[in-house]
Amino acid sequence: MKQDVPDITILMSTYNRRQYLPFILKDLQEQTFSNWKLIVVNDGGDEVKDIIDNLGDPRVLYYSRQHEGKAAQLNFALDLVESKYIGYLDDDDRMLPEHFGKLFVAAEENQSDFVYSDAQPILRDSTNNSVIGEWPVNEKDIEWEDIRIHNAINHSTILHTKALAERVGRYDERMKVLIDFDYIKRMARLVKPYHVHALTYMWNIRQDNKGKIQSISGLWNRDPVSAGKSLIAFFEKDPASLSICYIEHDRLKEIKQLEAEVQSARVQNIRLKEQLDAKQKEIAHLQAVSESKGKKHLRAIRALLLLSIALTLLLIILILNQNC
Repeated sequence: MKQDVPDITILMSTYNRRQYLPFILKDLQEQTFSNWKLIVVNDGGDEVKDIIDNLGDPRVLYYSRQHEGKAAQLNFALDLVESKYIGYLDDDDRMLPEHFGKLFVAAEENQSDFVYSDAQPILRDSTNNSVIGEWPVNEKDIEWEDIRIHNAINHSTILHTKALAERVGRYDERMKVLIDFDYIKRMARLVKPYHVHALTYMWNIRQDNKGKIQSISGLWNRDPVSAGKSLIAFFEKDPASLSICYIEHDRLKEIKQLEAEVQSARVQNIRLKEQLDAKQKEIAHLQAVSESKGKKHLRAIRALLLLSIALTLLLIILILNQNC
């Protein structure tokens, strides 16, 4: 291997993200692991060469190509890789300084062809980039069955060998959505991914002022034909997973129905408990009134008895006085 070949080559396809790109590039330059090369491929979007040039970092290579989609640009970059390991970055995310260091050490120490770390999904306002909210981090060890129909691993948290990429093949350029998921699934089918239990990456999800999520997944609404073709390409590699997805969809419907019934029962129980509490309070009030009245009656009876005894004694005294 050539002396100037790094340990990791990082691939990034960028498209109209000028305002976010400098942040992830700054994070990359601040990595504790420094033996990397970054290949940035502009997918026919706004020109960003000036941003790359301003870095002044010879480890960052830049290519501007016509718009062909993310899969095509990643394949272009893959053909340029000479390093043992391949990593990825999205042009609008953030990462911690130890991100690639932890991935590299885990891959080397465990002799693994495929490792991944944890990502924190963060919802941001697209107008001012402020944080709106966060989702829980998925810290579960991912098995093949977990990833078969669920995109459970973030593409930018993976590190894999070039040898594994050669076994898997190229990114599917027919696909406009599910591109990353498809490639990760194909790798996971060949090699069990090793989980680095560390949060090293922040996956930014952006929301506009109307509350809509800005994502490539919006293609489902903008161009359902292209999205549908991507879905066909995804499932044709694993047709059995389509039936699993269908069955799971029915199970989810059943689960949601049961959850609705449970919630309805809980509401009904709350109402019954409120009614029971009200009746118990009413009974307690009646008992208190009854006890109060009982005590008054008892006092009256006692007074009458005392009066009767007093009259009786008085009568006896009068009779005795008459006899004397």
